[in-house]
Amino acid sequence: MQGTWNLHNALQVHVDKDLKNEPPFLLLTSSVSGTVDTATESNYCSANGFLDAFARWHRSRGQACVAVGLGMISEVGCQHENPEIESLLLLKSIQPLNEDAFLQIIDLALNNEQDGRIDDEHLLTGLESSAIRELSAQGFDVTSHGVLNESRSSILLASVLAEKESQDVTSQHGHAVVVSAAEWFTSIPSTLSPAFAQVADSDTLRIAIMQLIKTRFSNLILVAIDQISEEKPLPSFGVDIMIASEFRSWLWTVLRIDIPFLDIMSTKTSLGVLAELVKGKL
Repeated sequence: MQGTWNLHNALQVHVDKDLKNEPPFLLLTSSVSGTVDTATESNYCSANGFLDAFARWHRSRGQACVAVGLGMISEVGCQHENPEIESLLLLKSIQPLNEDAFLQIIDLALNNEQDGRIDDEHLLTGLESSAIRELSAQGFDVTSHGVLNESRSSILLASVLAEKESQDVTSQHGHAVVVSAAEWFTSIPSTLSPAFAQVADSDTLRIAIMQLIKTRFSNLILVAIDQISEEKPLPSFGVDIMIASEFRSWLWTVLRIDIPFLDIMSTKTSLGVLAELVKGKL
């Protein structure tokens, strides 16, 4: 932030002397984090949000400026050398750009500066919907986390939901879907009935709980349900602070169960252990 102001003030000194010294372009390399945000990187997100706002302010003064909100850059750089970071960003529906696409975007940003329109002051990358649809086609619930879980993505979310609903209707055409609730379903608190309705035909409450938490966990880590072992410790699936935090938040929001954060991060906790904890607290 300070560097941006220093650059602006240094350039402005020359512009004030002669308008002919006005730079034809000013490129700010921002980050998608300024828009999507990350709970554990508030300072970084705020700084990038400042760059985006600065570009708009600069344009409003009739001066050239554009902020490019970059996401993942594949094939080169830090994230290419640290695949675990790439996996984390994929969970947030942020898609990678290769080196060639990155250079094309920079070229586009510089060319757009010539137009002088205020609305072109910010280019956001990595939020393409094609990969989101691919994940949805694989059976993952992409509507419950990442950038789709925000009001500004409502149009894209509505499109994904409509497509999914159409597929569900087609698959059920000509077949009556009847779900008979098991005995345990009548014993759970009425406030939890909506959450358990989809698994109301499970033989036992424990099985129903496992289906719910396993499905949610699968969507969080983008691993198929049949590849998730109930006995494997959660950290061995690559669960980090952010995933654990989101999983814990879901357990409270949907099941009204408060599981200690350290329990989720413990190497002694598996989905099987977690299911027993949830069952004991219902």
